Amino acid sequence: MPDFASLDAANEFMQVLIMGLWNEQSSHFGTEYTFKLTENLPEPTEKGLKTHARLRFEELASFLAGFFQGEDSIQVSDEISDCLDILDDLIVMFGGIAQLHKQRQAPAEVEIRNLIDQLADLTRIAEEALNQIIASSAQERQGGDPTPKVIH
Repeated sequence: MPDFASLDAANEFMQVLIMGLWNEQSSHFGTEYTFKLTENLPEPTEKGLKTHARLRFEELASFLAGFFQGEDSIQVSDEISDCLDILDDLIVMFGGIAQLHKQRQAPAEVEIRNLIDQLADLTRIAEEALNQIIASSAQERQGGDPTPKVIH
């Protein structure tokens, strides 16, 4: 914890960071709220496409790092395991696009726009998988899922 100039400053810190962050994160455990990846409408350029793909790659990789919490494998339900497989595949796709070598001849803007539309579709798939993992994990923590676990 940082040093605070006053009790009011410490209270403000706790109010904004701890309470605000906790309330924002805990809202995703209800069915009426869904987790969304960062809204980002990339420029229809090769650089914009790669930057957008890198953002998605980093978001999904960070989610998985947090989910696994440093473990190489964990026991999860089949449903969560399937969603983790989807996220693994999407990470490879987004990472591959982010690492593409610069083309000698820039792709046409219409091609880039089509790719951006396809990335938007992949983003929706990622959000569905993320929300399923969050909802299933919350249900399991509450003791509502007696299904056998698999190692993922």
